[in-house]
Order: sequence, then structure tokens, then C-alpha cells
Amino acid sequence: MPDSTNNPERTQIEGLDHIAEVLQGNNAAEPFWYYVLQRKDSPEILDLAKYDSFEQAIEGAKRAVAAMHRAAAAE
Repeated sequence: MPDSTNNPERTQIEGLDHIAEVLQGNNAAEPFWYYVLQRKDSPEILDLAKYDSFEQAIEGAKRAVAAMHRAAAAE
């Protein structure tokens, strides 16, 4: 599991057709992390969620990508 004190500025979680990018917010007074979920090769944002830690944002991004994969498989 990545450590929030030692992580890259951007982390990507990739699925078959979707990608979630985990980014750090730039509010020094109240640090936060968030993910942006998109279909690969599309600028459209499908989901965005904010978290208090890098680890929470990574887990949220993984769940979001997995949910999109399950939804696509059900179609």
C-alpha cells in the first residue's frame, strides 16, 4: 500500500476501459487527495471524489474503476 508521506504527485489506477487518476489538492491549510475517473481516451469526467488521505483516495479510485468494469460487463 502506498504511504501518504512518500508518494508521487499523481497515481493512476487503470481498468480495461477506464482510468482513475489520484491527485493531491493544493490547499496547504487542509491537505486532501481526490480521484478523477474517466473513460480512456475521453475528456469526460465520470466521477470525482475527495478524501482526507492518499490511501483512502487510492482505495476509492480502485472501487470506482472496479464498479465501472462490473457495469460494463453487465451490459
